[in-house]
Amino acid sequence: MDTLAQVPSTPEPSNWQQHWLTRGEDWRKEPEIEKERKKFLDHRRAIQIDVVQGIYPFSQLPQDQRLTRADLEYLLSSHEEGRGPVWYQKECGKVPLERRNGLDLRGANLEGLDLSDLPLCRVLFGPTWDAKDQCTEQQCRQAAANLRWVNLKGANLEMMRARFVDFSHAKLAHAYMAEAQLQQTILIGTDLHHAWMQNVDLDGAILYGEEAVAPRLADISWGATLLSVPNWDGVRRLGDEVYIKQLLTRADVPEDKKRDDTLEMLRAHLQVATILEGQGQKSVAASLRFRYNVQERKMLWRKRAWKEWLWSLLLAAIAGYGYRLWRVLFTYSMNILIFALIFWLVDPPLTFLGAILLASTGRGLSEAPLSIWLVGNAEAVINSIIAGLFFALLLPRFQGK
Repeated sequence: MDTLAQVPSTPEPSNWQQHWLTRGEDWRKEPEIEKERKKFLDHRRAIQIDVVQGIYPFSQLPQDQRLTRADLEYLLSSHEEGRGPVWYQKECGKVPLERRNGLDLRGANLEGLDLSDLPLCRVLFGPTWDAKDQCTEQQCRQAAANLRWVNLKGANLEMMRARFVDFSHAKLAHAYMAEAQLQQTILIGTDLHHAWMQNVDLDGAILYGEEAVAPRLADISWGATLLSVPNWDGVRRLGDEVYIKQLLTRADVPEDKKRDDTLEMLRAHLQVATILEGQGQKSVAASLRFRYNVQERKMLWRKRAWKEWLWSLLLAAIAGYGYRLWRVLFTYSMNILIFALIFWLVDPPLTFLGAILLASTGRGLSEAPLSIWLVGNAEAVINSIIAGLFFALLLPRFQGK
């Protein structure tokens, strides 16, 4: 036997990673578990499932016996009597009834585990689609695994069944989730950036909690996924924005990374807004585009691009970048009041009501004294600028840009 394939005598991670690489299992990181643990897992794997009673192979385990990454690596390696993990490339072309099933982890407590890069294609994290015909909704929810705070970065999760699963604050960045079933999952605080989510079912998924923050969604490959299916009405910010706010406060992060991740955050707003707009969620898309402009202005401030920042601030103040049109009315009204006050001070015989009428209509301005005429023309120029900005910002909205 090749010496590199021999079982390492020490628990050093580097030795075991080389061992698994030689074995063709480069997704494994942990030392091999003890024989007694293997017997325990094999026994649990053979348990007769009862969806009505909520009995699943790895559900209701005591805290001191809960699954670890090393356990899952063994279960994957020995899956289906040694056939090993399920791979999407081999299963996607088959008819559903001929596809292999992945691990059955229904009801398992996996909270906080590092499961990054594991091949979990067609894994069962939640009830199967036909379970609704066998049990109540409450019983189906009991079948959902606990994946809060789990790290599944880069994992193969294609075709996973994860209905009702709680992915709160989970890391799913760079994960492969094509054709995954995520109906009624909880995605509060979840990191999904750079994930592959083609044809994912998000029906009934919960995207935000009390803080009204959606998951982190930059640079996701959505394919034909209907992103508009979940409820977006209460979303105020993307998780990408919250991430950047925290990142910018850290002194240990290089400036290049801060810059690149800020640009990624800006892309996320435009990407999600474009998709939602195309799927009929125009009001949510408008809100995200507004947040994009706000965050871009903050970036300009940090870059000390003062001219661009001042221009952005002017657009925000006058018309909210075209997405807060009430600001135009407010700005126009304040302009009239300010110039009415100037008219009143410059020409004391003029009543304040008369000054307001003069500022709002300009009637009689041609016959007014030179000082009033000059002030009136200055007001007209400012009103023209406000109107020009208003239409310049509004027109792209009607053109769908």
